[in-house]
Amino acid sequence: MDVYVDGQKLATVNTQSPSRKRSQKVYETPDLAAGSHTLTLVNSKGDAIATEGIYALNNQEKGLFEFAQPTLAVKKGDPAQVVVKRKGGSKGSASLKLITEPGTGVHGKVYKDTNVTLEFADGETEKTVQVPTLNFAGKATDVYDFKVKLLHPDQGSLVGFIPELTVQVMNEDQLPENRKEVDDQDPKLHYSEGWHHETDNPNFSNGTESWSSFNQVTDEEGKKHIEVTITFKGTGVEVRGVVDPSHGLYSVTLDGKEIAFEEGRGHDYEIEGDHYFSGYGDQRKLDQSFGQSARSSKRLPPATLALRSSPQ
Repeated sequence: MDVYVDGQKLATVNTQSPSRKRSQKVYETPDLAAGSHTLTLVNSKGDAIATEGIYALNNQEKGLFEFAQPTLAVKKGDPAQVVVKRKGGSKGSASLKLITEPGTGVHGKVYKDTNVTLEFADGETEKTVQVPTLNFAGKATDVYDFKVKLLHPDQGSLVGFIPELTVQVMNEDQLPENRKEVDDQDPKLHYSEGWHHETDNPNFSNGTESWSSFNQVTDEEGKKHIEVTITFKGTGVEVRGVVDPSHGLYSVTLDGKEIAFEEGRGHDYEIEGDHYFSGYGDQRKLDQSFGQSARSSKRLPPATLALRSSPQ
């Protein structure tokens, strides 16, 4: 859907998800000038959309406080850098409490208990609090968590939609940026029509497998759009799967721009001297690289990678 405020388009929001989820925040406007505004939601694609509530903040520009994110992964022994934001106005000074509570991990073993008062000056919109974690003993795969909460804002300010933060504490190699996600039914993957999913295949990661075929789609236009898309944050992405004598060609796009095959970028097939991304192989092989973006030493902004079947 398209989002307009006072007649100006601010965003196009994709509300499609592999599974139905209720009470999700689908869009939040940037801070607006105090006064009257008009919000318009346009069903631009003709697909179904649903709203459960539209919330307006009107507390004389005192604003609200919330965490920058609902979860945070931290290497054990490093402090958790907890960011608290003041949004929707920052008029006048205001304060609130920040406390920690146990989760699967307890204070004194996984983290040091923290209980502080945050004082925000007039116009101040962000503070970072360091919450110490401890280098606990245990297995390399152990992950423990604890909670950080915001309480008792004053001067007419409010607590926002992320009043609680879950901090996960783990070994460095367990951090999300150091792990590869390989489950083909992860909700970050968006499949077009024409895909089939298995959930009990022991030969694949987590017992899952997804596959598609032109023979399963009768609509000629639909055959041109059999694809899987992932929107990700990080320094690169790689898609792995199965090559087989019955498999064919596919194209790879990154943020809408098609990627030409290069050596080391995935599995390929040669046609008249040109190389194409392909799932074809003389024999069936599991866990093959289908395609990957160029790697960067810096963390990339959100990006979208798509694999699309190609006629042979």
